[in-house]
Amino acid sequence: MKKAEFLPFDPENWPRRSHFEHYRKSGCSFNLTAKVNIRSFLDTCRRTGVRSYPALAVLVTQTVNRIPEFRTAVDADGRPGYWEYVSPSLPVFHEEDHTFSCFCTPYDPDARNFYDALTADLERRSRERGILLGEFPPNLVHLSCLPWFPTTAFSLELQDAGCLAPVITWGRYESADGRTLLPVSLRLNHAAADGWHASLFLRLLEESAANFNILS
Repeated sequence: MKKAEFLPFDPENWPRRSHFEHYRKSGCSFNLTAKVNIRSFLDTCRRTGVRSYPALAVLVTQTVNRIPEFRTAVDADGRPGYWEYVSPSLPVFHEEDHTFSCFCTPYDPDARNFYDALTADLERRSRERGILLGEFPPNLVHLSCLPWFPTTAFSLELQDAGCLAPVITWGRYESADGRTLLPVSLRLNHAAADGWHASLFLRLLEESAANFNILS
């Protein structure tokens, strides 16, 4: 896939211009956690033999790429805009020493190809060590997973107020009353996105999970 293009906002026709400028000065970010029903998604994974972790990374990244505010960035000249698409940075856990390593798999709009690339990278990076493995482009979304326990809230504190990329973390899912609920936590820079964009992301993610079929 070609290198992601940076697309500057038109300052005269950008509805969030004043919001961006205000929250960039204050360095405001926010965290929230909500539960997403993934029962149909997991049923499909079990039926098709697809691994849920890389498949969730596919779903989350696809959803982020549907929302320009989740791809907001600033270029080298200080101009605000958004990336044509973003690729995920995500961790692989090392059972042997209980550490993890982060790596990036380039985004592919073809879900099956993207899933296969993520799965191959997870396997390859599981044999390596170090906090950061390989190259990381500027057009990133940061993904993480806490599979050991369900979360009701998760807050990630960053000292870099200029980090506009979302950080998306999910915990262990739980089943009850015919639903399987996955806690999904968002860390968003308020200069880039508002509560409405967070709710849009969660709604689109749940819809995508309900209609998931990576083999189609």
